[in-house]
Amino acid sequence: MPIPKCLALPDVYAGILDIELMTGMLAPSQVEHMVEAEMDVDQAGTEEVRLQSLVPKRVLVASGKGGSGKTTTARNLAVAAVHSGLAVTTVDLDESPTLTTWWRNRPDILPQIDHMAAPIDSIEGDLRQEIEGIKGCDLLVIDTPPSLTAYPAHARALIRAADLVVVPCQQYDEDLDAVTAWVGLTRDLGASTLILLNRTQRRESSFEAAKRRLVKLGRLCPIDIPHFADVPKTFSRGLGVAEVRGAKGGQDYEAVLDHICRELGI
Repeated sequence: MPIPKCLALPDVYAGILDIELMTGMLAPSQVEHMVEAEMDVDQAGTEEVRLQSLVPKRVLVASGKGGSGKTTTARNLAVAAVHSGLAVTTVDLDESPTLTTWWRNRPDILPQIDHMAAPIDSIEGDLRQEIEGIKGCDLLVIDTPPSLTAYPAHARALIRAADLVVVPCQQYDEDLDAVTAWVGLTRDLGASTLILLNRTQRRESSFEAAKRRLVKLGRLCPIDIPHFADVPKTFSRGLGVAEVRGAKGGQDYEAVLDHICRELGI
């Protein structure tokens, strides 16, 4: 089945957001963005025409193991990208559509991210063709299920469709072993691959050991994402951590996005 595009969120949040979100959650740059983002009808029409002709850069967030932080990575990269001025679409292929749940909670007053969702087990036919057929944005961020390796044909199709495969990985042996096999597959298929150390504990000796092991495996992102409690707290509100005033982790995701954009020539 084709990947369906989710309907736009209803315009309800602007009047009923709770006091904490209105006064304490949004970072000043996000408030400024909301004001600056308003455009007249002519400008909106011009932007729509521009977007329709865009062929996006496609970032596949995938690994060979569950619990590595794929969805968290996907949503926070999407938020960092939309606040940098890029038009962003996210795709949720997980049978348990966590990214879609997050997207449905996203307030209308924030910069909007287009979203498409289809459980990978419901997709028939050429998934690569489906992904490459998505147009109308600067950046396409694809979230994948933990069970991706159970669908080898789809996994290969996604890897071949991607301009960049981002592989989140924690610093412990279980994750490193799984990532080793996954990166081997992406390398065999000729994919550009970037390993992202995620939920790191920098004071532990395993952090430096993981970096030494991963640089031998492939390209390691120069920015890691520390294990900050603020990051998961943003999920139920439909926010990225960069959108929360004073929260830790936002600048890290923004730096990872900067590195990705340089790699992709955006």
